[in-house]
Amino acid sequence: MFRLIKKIITVVMIICISFVGYATWSVWDYGKEREVEEADAAIILGAAEWNGKPSPVYEQRILHGISLFEEEKVDKLIFTGGRGTGSDFSEAEAGRNFAIEQGVPAHAILLENESQVTQENLRNAKNLVDQQGLESVVLVSDPYHMKRASLLAEYVGLDAQPSPTPTSAYQTNETKIPFFIKEVVYVMGYMIAFPAESILGEENDLDSVVAKARTWVDEVEKQITK
Repeated sequence: MFRLIKKIITVVMIICISFVGYATWSVWDYGKEREVEEADAAIILGAAEWNGKPSPVYEQRILHGISLFEEEKVDKLIFTGGRGTGSDFSEAEAGRNFAIEQGVPAHAILLENESQVTQENLRNAKNLVDQQGLESVVLVSDPYHMKRASLLAEYVGLDAQPSPTPTSAYQTNETKIPFFIKEVVYVMGYMIAFPAESILGEENDLDSVVAKARTWVDEVEKQITK
């Protein structure tokens, strides 16, 4: 009996380690630079704006989207993200204004400025894509955020090519490690939640998993930054 329990524990440990390893590898692998096929638009996921100006993280995403536009890989840029508490500008508006300053014509820009989190970014962006009759899109975000964004895009029914930024504002280990760990945890949560939701038909599964993941990530970040 003891040997059987030991074997079961060993198998479970191997499965868990393999699962964590796969999630870690997938977050890393999705962050690699890659060529994209021509598409109708690039969806640029929002990030913080500071008094109407994009934060360094957001600026990197916008610049990558602009490069895709200038290389004629996409015909339009879709900026996403709503207003933060006390802000006069939405993330999408800050992105649009910056892009226009860089020479992108206003008629080539679409806005989704109601969302607050990545899942809302993508769900609302999909609605905008459908309304505009666009057939193909590229998804732009940070390298470590790319896997989670792609999973969520698939979840909301958006078929998008991933195109991570070639550079990132996260340069030091103090910023890279917590961000990477957070994304791995989220990806693991989604990889569990999506099949469970499909099987059980419970839409709240994803939200509950994400909430638990956020709590766990906060604790990990506290330990890392001590």
